[in-house]
Amino acid sequence: MKQLPEKFSKGGFTFTFERRSEHAAIYRQQWNGKEDASVAYEVVQPQISARAFIEGRWQEGEPHEVYPSSETWGLSGWTFTNLDEALSRYALLPLRGNRRKRFPAKDESGERKRRSARISR
Repeated sequence: MKQLPEKFSKGGFTFTFERRSEHAAIYRQQWNGKEDASVAYEVVQPQISARAFIEGRWQEGEPHEVYPSSETWGLSGWTFTNLDEALSRYALLPLRGNRRKRFPAKDESGERKRRSARISR
């Protein structure tokens, strides 16, 4: 399975791989083009996805790791301003990471199953 890249850019930042275990990774975050910019560290539990955005639409593909989404930040990803704090969080993560699929399974018709909302009374 393809793992997260060692280096990538997103949202004006460059993310560089610092450390990796089976269940988590630490990336160094720095503003693009600013050598003296402050540095932050992101601790992430990679998610597994079998979908990819190809030629303008989502398509099924090979399972691969993806960075946690902004909706799961705080559950599968955390930002720290120093490496010691990031390492502390990294050490607390379970031996088996959150490997939840980002997309629901398909039913017999090929449609994605939707979770039904539970109503409490």
